[in-house]
Amino acid sequence: MARPGDISAGLHEEELTRFDRLTNARLAVEPVDTTDFERPSRWVAEYRSGLRADDALHVAVCARLNARFYAADAALARAAAEFGVVVRRVA
Repeated sequence: MARPGDISAGLHEEELTRFDRLTNARLAVEPVDTTDFERPSRWVAEYRSGLRADDALHVAVCARLNARFYAADAALARAAAEFGVVVRRVA
């Protein structure tokens, strides 16, 4: 979940446990559509968004499905909300 150096190993393990609970509670796997790649390319081009390509693709799929986006990363949550996606922060 975290990139090396972003958080401690202990916090990483705690977050993995929380993530497992979340995904075990209810998880729907949705296919990625070719149109899902169009929005993220524009979003990533907006330097101020701070979105990385992989994150932007997840946000785009949520936007297409009108699905809630769960994020632990504050910058990612903020960017998703700026692009009109409903965000739920997890800690």
